Amino acid sequence: MTQQSEFSMSRLNDHQRCSHAVRVLGLAAIEQARSGHPGVVLGFADVLTVLWREHMRYDVTYPEWPARDRFVLSNGHASALYYAVLHCVGFDLSLDDLRQFRQLGSKTPGHPERDVQLGTDVTTGPLGQGLANAVGIAMAEHYLCHKTKTQKPQSAIQFHTYAAVGDGCLMEGISHEACSLAGRLGLGRLIVCWDDNDISIDGRVEQWAEKSVVGRFQSYGWQVIDGVDGHDPEAINHAITQAKSCQSQPSLICFKTRIGLGTDWEGTAQVHGKPLGEKRFSQYKQSVGWALDDFTLTDDVYGAWRQNVLASQRDAWSALSKQILDPYWADYFASYTDGLSENNHHILPSDWEDQWAAWLQDDSVVSNQPTATRHSSQSCLAALVEQMPSLIGGSADLAESTGVSLPSLGSWDPCGEPSQFIHFGVREFAMFAIANGLATCCGLRPFVSTFLVFSDYGINAVRMAALMNLPVIFIFSHDSVFVGEDGPTHQPIEHLAHLRSIPQLEVWRPADAQETAVAWKSVLERTDGPSCMVLTRQKLMPIDRGELIWQCYHGASRLDAYGSECHGLLIATGSEVNVAVQVQQRLAQEGLLLGVISMLCLERFLGASDAFKKSILTASGFRMIIEAGSSSCWYQLLQGVDGCVCGIDHFGTSGNGEAVYHLHGFSVDELCEKARQLHKQVALI
Repeated sequence: MTQQSEFSMSRLNDHQRCSHAVRVLGLAAIEQARSGHPGVVLGFADVLTVLWREHMRYDVTYPEWPARDRFVLSNGHASALYYAVLHCVGFDLSLDDLRQFRQLGSKTPGHPERDVQLGTDVTTGPLGQGLANAVGIAMAEHYLCHKTKTQKPQSAIQFHTYAAVGDGCLMEGISHEACSLAGRLGLGRLIVCWDDNDISIDGRVEQWAEKSVVGRFQSYGWQVIDGVDGHDPEAINHAITQAKSCQSQPSLICFKTRIGLGTDWEGTAQVHGKPLGEKRFSQYKQSVGWALDDFTLTDDVYGAWRQNVLASQRDAWSALSKQILDPYWADYFASYTDGLSENNHHILPSDWEDQWAAWLQDDSVVSNQPTATRHSSQSCLAALVEQMPSLIGGSADLAESTGVSLPSLGSWDPCGEPSQFIHFGVREFAMFAIANGLATCCGLRPFVSTFLVFSDYGINAVRMAALMNLPVIFIFSHDSVFVGEDGPTHQPIEHLAHLRSIPQLEVWRPADAQETAVAWKSVLERTDGPSCMVLTRQKLMPIDRGELIWQCYHGASRLDAYGSECHGLLIATGSEVNVAVQVQQRLAQEGLLLGVISMLCLERFLGASDAFKKSILTASGFRMIIEAGSSSCWYQLLQGVDGCVCGIDHFGTSGNGEAVYHLHGFSVDELCEKARQLHKQVALI
């Protein structure tokens, strides 16, 4: 793109025509929908016009070009402006698509939704998360830049990440978490453009916002470019150029703008989220000399928008990617030239199936001794990262506790090369959202970890991963009241049910080392959404499955040989499977025959074929579901059958883990008695 810092008169005229065009298109879309946010369309158009015309590197004929610049609209309510820009530069958004803004089934939803083909890398809307996503994207670029060095001076993957943020984004706590980490890591190709208009929905932000955003970001180690006139294209261009010249620090550019520019609502909260109305919109068009219909642009405006657009980068980038020095990454990126979509670019080792078969027999990977599943997971992860440099992640200051500590990898060094392992610090929300950003880039597979009870800190980012179909791996250990002495603040209760209620999220709670390995294999083979690994702190006994390990890949397995010839079924997950097996064995001595099901992943099981589900849920007797957590998600398995859920629907207490576990009803004695009573009730019917 053009790098000069001075605007000629012709460039200034082109800028004005282009910025007026996206303002009118954005406002027209809002008026058509009778819904939207006109204030930012008017106030931030100059910044996005300069950024996209003068600096952004992209190729509309090759939207998935791996080395393209990324843009994240963290203030996602500015979508009407963003769609207008994407249309003008030539992405597959037509004027009719703009007319359908916020309408059912359109390409232009109320907030941007991830679709790389349409120029949108990240779904945004919840304020601040897009900023954290951008930090993740910048981390991905930094990592891949080091891994894709070529025989030439430049790496095959090297780009800038731009994020647009508003006052609300910077008030959110996630902005502190993510940006303090970005400064510590020195992400020099991350540039944040702040729409500093002093207005939020409730009025002037001086009443509730911090006094010095500048000081805050300087303390993080950012370059801060303050006081830039967000309506002066030369000043905007100069500021972005200055930010790009700094390679050792991320940059925050403070663009002073006027919300609702050019209307009588300028500078007021009223224009934030209320359409202008026909009269005010007409007055605005008249004030800027707009003589065309609302959804009409002239060829010279399109020409001005696209004069700096790069020609097709496919051939040039393909040639550069073939010069990558590292053999793994050379092979990894060769698939892009074969037409593989970025959304599905997740490369497993060529001998994947053979490796897993060997690992299942390798006691150093899948132990046949009593082992906590967090440690079983750690053994799998240690083997995986050696084979998959695209597997990258870390922990929120709990690496050893959650089983993701991998000393052989080292850790991401702020002063040196990036690593597959990242110390995120105590930043759960940012960590989850950063992982989402990592997952949008070139098929990287991020994993992040904390205690299950702290999943609440970042649950909205888990939801966003599911909404974007991103294959992020969330590792949650210390999964029940068996945590014990730390007490109810650290004992998860409702968390499993909450996670299972999120659409497109799979929750895996393995019962032993073998199931943990199956969960890892299944999670890595899944590319259309996120997964959770829910793991124990306490040791679990290994379970003998014989040849039925294949069932686990469908989310559930039978651990008995009774088939339909039993009085009922015990359905359990994780640590409760061990307890269910003990209950089965004791009651069998009394002549009460019970099947045992390990429900490794409820979502995977419910999505399996009817034939498989019937083969698992065969018995005509009662069903007793056992899980040390909220019971609410399990009643769907009791429809039309007699049974009960043995769960925990109240907070725990501090004490010895096993004692607390038994106190809440998970002793073998108490569960045996419940099974006997259920059997009697069914027999009386």
